[in-house]
Amino acid sequence: MPSILRGIAAKVYALLEKHYSPKFSAVVCVTPQLQERFVRYGANTHLITNYPVVEGGLAEEPAYAGNRDLCFAGGVVPKWLHENVISVLADCDAQYVLAGSPSDPYITKLKALDGWQYVDYKSVLPHEDIPALMRGCAVGMALHDYTESMQGNIGTIGVTKLFEYMLNGLPVVCSDFLEWKTIIETENCGICVNPRDTSAIASAIRFLLDHPDDAAQMGRNGRRAVLEKYNWRTQEQELFRLYRMLCE
Repeated sequence: MPSILRGIAAKVYALLEKHYSPKFSAVVCVTPQLQERFVRYGANTHLITNYPVVEGGLAEEPAYAGNRDLCFAGGVVPKWLHENVISVLADCDAQYVLAGSPSDPYITKLKALDGWQYVDYKSVLPHEDIPALMRGCAVGMALHDYTESMQGNIGTIGVTKLFEYMLNGLPVVCSDFLEWKTIIETENCGICVNPRDTSAIASAIRFLLDHPDDAAQMGRNGRRAVLEKYNWRTQEQELFRLYRMLCE
């Protein structure tokens, strides 16, 4: 859409959303901030979050890798600030195991960085291979930028990256979004940093790599939290409850 029209379209959509959402039988939201907005509109609003599915093969407790490998599996796109991770790899004596679909010219920019020599780029992997990739690394990286889609520094729990690392027993270094920070600090399963602050990123990585016992415990904490709370089974029950209510 031409940039001159985007603001107009956003305002028109906001008006339509506010007018029509109270007329719907129900509105399903994946994050509390969205829920609060629709509640203000007077809509019948329900929070059903995009937590991961815990499959049978993930029931086994993973052994903590204890190496100096960081991992990311997902979009190799600018919003994930991969250049900030790559820029600190040498100082942290770490390797970045990176998998995902790249965007041009961003991947070209990353390959031109001095730190690219410390990147093990897997390109696109089958979904079923991702758990093994994660379990072979020591730390999961989730440095999403403060974008409009993430509501600045608020964030959203509709993005599953955090929970995927936790489920596979990895401590996490992630953006200090308010939504994510609450989970990380409550469960003691990682470290939150400003995703644009490479000094803070390096410090968090070094702490986890240099304190493997602490990192392993954070990984166990995160996995337990997902198995008990942050999984689709809990949300599935809420969705079925909503369906039953709508069918009465």
